Amino acid sequence: MNVNIIKRDGTIVPFEKDKITKAIHKAAEVVSRNESRKVDNSWEIAGSITDKVIVYCDNNFGVDTLLTVEQIQDVVEKILIREDHAKTAKVYIIYRNDRTRTRDMKTNIMGVMREISERSSKDSDYKRENANIAGDEPMGMMLRYGEISNNEYMDLYVLEQRHTDAHKAGDIHIHDKSWSGLTSTCTQIDLLKLFKDGFFTGHGHLREPNSINTYSALACIALQSNQNQQHT
Repeated sequence: MNVNIIKRDGTIVPFEKDKITKAIHKAAEVVSRNESRKVDNSWEIAGSITDKVIVYCDNNFGVDTLLTVEQIQDVVEKILIREDHAKTAKVYIIYRNDRTRTRDMKTNIMGVMREISERSSKDSDYKRENANIAGDEPMGMMLRYGEISNNEYMDLYVLEQRHTDAHKAGDIHIHDKSWSGLTSTCTQIDLLKLFKDGFFTGHGHLREPNSINTYSALACIALQSNQNQQHT
């Protein structure tokens, strides 16, 4: 196997066998804890799996082939399953996917923050996304930093992947997703119940609207007032 590998960012670094062994051993330990059992030679087993990963790479890619991190990880999963360590392979795959999602989130956040910092609102959809924020003002930019960060957090740790994918594809729209977990914004207001028979404003009674124009105007005022209170 080549003494170097290609990292995800394209840089070439020395191949470190122990990193594979540690990752396999860590996954095996999770399985052992979940099953309340101890494997005394777990490190030796992880080392043996690593050796088989190297042999597989040599036989299938060539001794001098420069492999990527992803290629090696794919082989690790294959060898674990082949050697009857399916449970360890599952933990390894889940951990690998979580690391990938976390890494992608950080990369995306940095890219968006750079755009917010360096581009004007007329050239950036991210700065114009929230109509209540002056995207070119320092406070508006700081608020957008926070919104973008929480948006990525919701995708990575809170929402189900199918909902995140549907939102990104435009199949559904999650209203104010970047504020999720912090406030329910305007989605908790039952406008039909609010306007039925009128309501008390604190300064007097407002009768039920008689026209769609009045109803719409009052709805906008109610939603905007509620949203401003929660986001202040």
